[in-house]
Formats: sequence, structure tokens, C-alpha cells
Amino acid sequence: MVDRARSSPFLSGRVRWRDVVRIESRSQRDASSGARSHDSSSSIGRIRNFDPCLVGRQTWGSDTSCSGGTSFSAPSRAIQGTLDSPLYLGGRSGLFRCAFAVPPGIYELHLLFAETTGLEETSRRVVYSLNGAAPSALDVVDDAGGDDTETEKVLLDVRPQQDGKIHLDFTSSESYLNAIEILPGLPNRMLPVRIYAGPTPYRGAEGNLWLPNKYFFGGRRSHFEVVDAMSVPNGGLSAAQWIGHFRYVIPVAPGKRYTVALHFRESWYGGQGGADGGVGSRIFDVWCNGAVILKNFDIFAEAGNAPLTKTFQHIEPTAQGKIELYFVPVVDYPSLNAIEVIAE
Repeated sequence: MVDRARSSPFLSGRVRWRDVVRIESRSQRDASSGARSHDSSSSIGRIRNFDPCLVGRQTWGSDTSCSGGTSFSAPSRAIQGTLDSPLYLGGRSGLFRCAFAVPPGIYELHLLFAETTGLEETSRRVVYSLNGAAPSALDVVDDAGGDDTETEKVLLDVRPQQDGKIHLDFTSSESYLNAIEILPGLPNRMLPVRIYAGPTPYRGAEGNLWLPNKYFFGGRRSHFEVVDAMSVPNGGLSAAQWIGHFRYVIPVAPGKRYTVALHFRESWYGGQGGADGGVGSRIFDVWCNGAVILKNFDIFAEAGNAPLTKTFQHIEPTAQGKIELYFVPVVDYPSLNAIEVIAE
């Protein structure tokens, strides 16, 4: 799949929220299916509820589209599941309304939350309504799996109302929002998710944009420098590895099915500048939503030091709208280069 970018007449940057919104421009299109990628270069808006800032090499602007409620901030700390902790250290809370002016079209909304007050499950419910529809309720701690942990809700097929605005109302005194991202969407289909272990966005050989690692828990980026990364296709994906005992919780639109592609390359064992070893040096299991999808998986046994992609179709998300991937050691630590999630 190829994402093609063109300049946007709407907004040159993005908006983030700690009262923040990011709205993406219509600049990502897949050449084969018309699917745009969740691409940091194509935002109509990212909003953050405070001042404009740069997070994860994406520009997020301050909130100018909401009224009511109060702004809040939290002391600096690490937020689990993201490399962009500052995005979640503030927001707008209480009873408030937002109206985002956008060009005509279909949009995909991402609502970003993290509970930073130490509340337990069942202590607070965020209640919101999109364009006057029936309200939805969210227990952020339950949905995220704990405090100081990010979670995200994905809304598809969103269109502006007759006034040319997308309306988002928060209707309980306990409600809050850290950030919102608004992207040009596709009818009844979520945009592709492409993330890799590297620290900066990477444009692949097919034109697809891969974003720095997110939605992860545990593990770390390998310090090993892959000296021959550019000798293989999409070498930028091979240049960075996530290693350890880790998992991913990737938010998607519920009620759909997805294809998940996991990208691997064994660059350490038997690799140039790496350690001696080969078959049997690294073995691990991969679980998806409670079912094992790779058992006693050995990258080297299947591909040597060449890139390897394992693809799994018809994946149904959890009831919370998540695809959960667990990488469990058997011999040494699991290693991963990149993940793709494509709506079917």
C-alpha cells in the first residue's frame, strides 16, 4: 500500500490538546485501495487543551474550539503506552462543548485519555456525545488498565453538521479530555496503523509513513547498531528493534476485522557486527487477544538474517476496541521491528 502526500490548503500544522486537537489534512491516500494512512504529515488538526507544542515530532496546537469546563495540568511523569507523555499531562474537564470547523467530508476521530489523579476503577466516567448522537460512557482507568496509562477511542464515519462543524459534547461533571486528533477518513473503514521501533517517522520504499513506537508496554529499543540495514528493502524498519518482554495494546474501531502484519529481522544473532548464534538462539511466543498466533517462533530458523513478515487476517478487536499483542520469551528475548494494522 502506498500513501501519497499532497499539500493541504487547510492547516499546515496540527493541534494537540492538554486541551489539544490535531486535525489532519487530506494528504494521505493509498494507491491501491484509496486508504489513507494515520500519517503525521497530513493532519487537519491536533488539539491539546494548552499551548501549542511539538510532541513526537508532530505539532499540536492549543484548543480554540471548546468552551466550558476548566483546564487542568498534572505534574511531570511518564505515561505508560506512549513516548509522548507531555500530551497527557493536562486537558479540559467538567461540562464542556467543542465545535471543530472542518471542510466537508468524512473524518476519523481519535480521543486521547490518561487518568493522572490516582483514581481507581469505577471512580469516574467520561460521558460524551458526538454530533448530538446518544451519549457514550468511558471509565478511563478500566479501559487503559490503570492510572498514568494512555488509552484512545477511535470514531469512524464522522461528518460535519450543517454548520460545517464537528460537535463533541462532554455531559458529565466528571468528564475530561487530554487530546483529540481529527483525520480525513474513509467510509466505514479505519485508516491503517503503521508503527516501528525507530525514534523518528520513516517513509518506506512504497511511500508509506511509519510512526515511532507507541501503544507499547515493556521492552526497550535495542542499542545494537544494525550496520547493514539499508542493504535490504525498507531498511529503515530493520535499523531499529524493540526487545524484551513486552506487549502492545493498539486502539481500533470496534465491530470490524483487521489484518495484522508483524515485521521481524534477526540482526543480532549471526548478523553483521552481532553475536554468534543461529537457529535456537532466540525463541518466543506471540499472543493476540488471548490466542497464540506464533508458538516457539524462531526468526532465524525461518529467514536467517533476512527480513520476515508474518501476517494474520480476520483479527477481531476486544470489546474495548483494542488489538492486544503479547511477546513472551522462551529463549532469550523477543525482538520486533514493526507492526501494521489494516482494516479489512
